[in-house]
Amino acid sequence: MLILTQIGSAFALIFAGVLKIAAHVDTATPLTLQMCSGRTVAIALQGSAGGPHGVHCWGCYAVLAGVVLIFLIFWQLRRRRFADMLT
Repeated sequence: MLILTQIGSAFALIFAGVLKIAAHVDTATPLTLQMCSGRTVAIALQGSAGGPHGVHCWGCYAVLAGVVLIFLIFWQLRRRRFADMLT
């Protein structure tokens, strides 16, 4: 695979992950619990410690995969350059 294609894929992963994280953090849906009496209770998660910031979505892993991919690309380029210097 071409280096530019790999870098483009990595940045696409990072961009999509950041968009998903932003969308995930902006949505502060309340937790709805069904009680035994048939009544529902809504609990706001935004102010609590386990709110939307405490829950991971796939965006976190997409950003991580993009960063790892960029690291591996540059590591591969550096290794090739070092091998070319030895020959």
